[in-house]
Amino acid sequence: MRFSGIIISIFLFVSVNSGFGQNPNQKRIGATGYVGRIIAHAADIENTAGAIPADIEFEFSKLLTDSATADICNCFPTVGFRLAYTDYNNEVLGRGGHAGFFLHYNILPAKKLNPYLGGMVGLAYLSNPYDEVTNPENQSYSLHLNPYLRAAAGLEWKATARSILKAEIGFHHVSNGGLSQPNRGINRPALGLGYLFTPDRQDGVLTKMKKEKSKDKRSETTVRAFVGATGNAVDYGTKTRHAVFGAGFITGLNLNNLNRITAGLEWHYDGGHAARTEYLELPRTSNRAALITGHEFMLGRFVFSQQIGVYIYDRARHHDFFYHRWGLDYKNKHGVFIGGSLKAHRHVAEFTEVRIGKYFK
Repeated sequence: MRFSGIIISIFLFVSVNSGFGQNPNQKRIGATGYVGRIIAHAADIENTAGAIPADIEFEFSKLLTDSATADICNCFPTVGFRLAYTDYNNEVLGRGGHAGFFLHYNILPAKKLNPYLGGMVGLAYLSNPYDEVTNPENQSYSLHLNPYLRAAAGLEWKATARSILKAEIGFHHVSNGGLSQPNRGINRPALGLGYLFTPDRQDGVLTKMKKEKSKDKRSETTVRAFVGATGNAVDYGTKTRHAVFGAGFITGLNLNNLNRITAGLEWHYDGGHAARTEYLELPRTSNRAALITGHEFMLGRFVFSQQIGVYIYDRARHHDFFYHRWGLDYKNKHGVFIGGSLKAHRHVAEFTEVRIGKYFK
């Protein structure tokens, strides 16, 4: 997932910095402690069951309330950068840290109690990767540097004019997106409690917010092509990377200024599958086609998508009948977009991709 992770980080970096130069925007600095429990979702990572990792995470962010941000994302989000240290409390997993950009969609940003939904993308450094000689018991990760993802929901309470207390429940995920094996990943739900300090008084910023009009319901169709890489192989320890490429189209209906439901068709060729079928001497093709449906959060020029696919053509049958994909794209005023996504079957990542396409009304 290196390529898509880099692109997503660049998108969020641009979003953060474009907002940081605007007024009125509310600066925030703070820290949050997280504690959670590892989900041992496969038999070969039972040696991580019961581990309770703990994090300390520092945040540098802004609540963007200017008109330029409203034009871009149809909302008043919180965007920023986080840096954290993690003790996994497990000898196999070791210790680590992560850094990345995040975005929160604030539901009631001008109120004393503000629920939010959010996501974070970045990179995690882990101290104790798999090695067939020195550390064969770690089936969770095989690289020091891995993409880091988080989906979360939380609640902020404005305790004073310059202080915010928050509680958050989130799902934290670390894996390499299929670039190297083993790659079972580290999955854990975690509860966070934190404090944020706002140098500027909150009431002076939030009174300037205005509501945006909802878009009319309308349909849009996108066509896209993508290319990626996978490290899924016959045996662990191989460093071979295989190309993945494909294309597809999606049509969708805009429900309002934030939500879009989608359905479409896609095809792709997986070089990793071709290597396995050749190794096993199977007369099968590695071309696959699928029907897909899902949902998109339309944050103006940024689109966060969640999709479920069902194979209608898959002779290789290396995976389940269903899969899911998570992506982030940036589109310009002409409807051309570039982005990245991660495709997975249940808890196992298959490949990451970089994609380009266009929206047609």
